[in-house]
Amino acid sequence: MIKNLIEYYKKYRKIISILVAVTVFASILIRKPFGNQTLTGNETFAILMLSIILWITNTLPIYVVALMAPVMAVWFQVLVNENGGGRMERKDAGEFVLKFMINRIVTVALGGFVLARALNKSLSGISYFANLFVNLASQGKSFCWLLLALILGPMYLAAMVPHEAAVMIVFDVIAPVIYSLPVDSHVAKVSLIAIMLGGNLGGMLSSISTPQNILLFSSPEDNSSGKFQLTFFIWAKVSIPVTLVAALGVWAGLLLIWKPWRLQLSSAVTPILDEENIFNHKGNSKYSSSSPIKLENLLDKASQSKPLSPLLKYFTFIITVLTVFLWLSSRYLQNAFGGLGIVSLVPVIALFGAGVLDKDDLHALPWDVVLLAMGATTLSAICKNSGLFDLIEKEFEVLLGPLNG
Repeated sequence: MIKNLIEYYKKYRKIISILVAVTVFASILIRKPFGNQTLTGNETFAILMLSIILWITNTLPIYVVALMAPVMAVWFQVLVNENGGGRMERKDAGEFVLKFMINRIVTVALGGFVLARALNKSLSGISYFANLFVNLASQGKSFCWLLLALILGPMYLAAMVPHEAAVMIVFDVIAPVIYSLPVDSHVAKVSLIAIMLGGNLGGMLSSISTPQNILLFSSPEDNSSGKFQLTFFIWAKVSIPVTLVAALGVWAGLLLIWKPWRLQLSSAVTPILDEENIFNHKGNSKYSSSSPIKLENLLDKASQSKPLSPLLKYFTFIITVLTVFLWLSSRYLQNAFGGLGIVSLVPVIALFGAGVLDKDDLHALPWDVVLLAMGATTLSAICKNSGLFDLIEKEFEVLLGPLNG
């Protein structure tokens, strides 16, 4: 019986998820859980819950759901005039929403992805790292230490670039090996889990690692209020040891669950690649078979980029260091450089303008993540404008008591 239900759900998962999401959406609109204490908080809460359910069930692409929420907010007129004049007209609401589509979080993500792409192209000896990955994984016990490196790599890179970009940098180094393994390979699975968990831990490291950190560190200062002001060095003094302990815990968990010392790469994998042929490697579904394939067969010869000259490699390094410095000090230099969002456009202009990156690199950027950031940050602004966040805060105060009490 249970097995039949599971099979039925798998077959009709998308339809069931959509029906559940629409039912929850309609129920909130009808029942109005926040009552009449808010003008548009109930409608905003309905849109938020609809988005969350669709995100969790992965019924639609996450970036589609993120962009759908602002459109629904305009159509349902959940935005409120700041002067207290009631619901905002759809024309004005549309302009309000579009203001938040391009913001500092989106531009930081874009700048981070551009840096990641440029660093991968300028990384010398990348084939060496691919070969090293295979050698360590083939030795069993050495693969345990490799997993720790795969956790710490994106984690501490996230101190300098957004954690999505840090994950991209580390993944692109071993991507040719990962794509050459069978789809059921435990080596590939545990390696990807290590990289992703390391990237998530890296989101706690610095002011530009994740969107919530960007919002926190780039919020206006109010020295007259006497409130405690958070600085990057105070944050790092706590975040570095905390994330290190967490990384060791993740590593121990992977060792306990996967027992990686028993895993070995197939001898069919031959990661003998030169630097020129590895930069623009892309996985292709036609290689997802049960048998391993040779790495050189995965290369798309039509899209290969020429190796960068030493001058462009040094230029990429200088732009990276300059951008990271401006990111970490943006709170203190915003009057001079225009803030975090404008600074994030510097690597885009410099690296594409100098020829480090080209049109093919522009197409290869993870625009789905950029669209997700656009929609998600806009939805956050909508929830704040409609007063939903204030309502949720009041509900928590009822349950937990006042924060200052």
